[in-house]
Amino acid sequence: MSSSPTNSGELPPGVQLFKGKVVVIGEYSVGKTSLSNRFVLQHAPPKTEPTIGAAFQLRTVLLPNTNNAVKLEIWDTAGSERYRSLMPMYYRDASVALVCYDICNAKTFDRVSSWIDDFRKAADGSDAKLQPIVVLVGTKSDLAATGKREIPADVALAYAQSENIITFETSARMNENVTEVFLAAASHIVKEVKTCEERAAALAIQQGVNGNGRAGSKGYKVDLRDAGANDTTTNGFKKRRPQQTPEEKKCVC
Repeated sequence: MSSSPTNSGELPPGVQLFKGKVVVIGEYSVGKTSLSNRFVLQHAPPKTEPTIGAAFQLRTVLLPNTNNAVKLEIWDTAGSERYRSLMPMYYRDASVALVCYDICNAKTFDRVSSWIDDFRKAADGSDAKLQPIVVLVGTKSDLAATGKREIPADVALAYAQSENIITFETSARMNENVTEVFLAAASHIVKEVKTCEERAAALAIQQGVNGNGRAGSKGYKVDLRDAGANDTTTNGFKKRRPQQTPEEKKCVC
């Protein structure tokens, strides 16, 4: 199956559609908007206007060698300090954070840990069904050959390994590794949704769910209809329980 994005709204027969939220974060002028535009619009204008707050885009991607497709809700956020206090609002229910830095600007890499910490704090305090991840994204890799690189690739890789995250170097201008970054995000969303569904099904069995989906005395109901990372109507599950048992509280879904 092709991994190319599609905006057609039509998917091949038998393909299951998932949904998830991706936030693109990092310092001002690192190329977040160019990265998002290259993926969604399939082109990257030479110059972009500074983002105010956040810009929202949608794109559906087909995962290669699977029957899965993911509709990505992409939030391209502002990197200016004046908008920093607003960021937790955009982080809410995000499944993936693409934390960007400019490989030709060491200061933007130095600030990466701050962006990661802020995202993780917001994620820990949210009610998101999916376990979020961080992807470290180096931008403007096409400039490496000009001698402007300030962050060696092995330095970024070592940092990513220390944080237990994956990393890419990308060029929106040359369209290098852009789709791969978003494919990684989409793959994580599918994996987490399926994990949550399995946990919910196992918990339902443990609670003694009968044929009509209810657990008698506890009134526990599991709905494995499609529900997304932040939309209870697609790709995921809904659950209703008046009282939580210790086993239920352990389920992070």
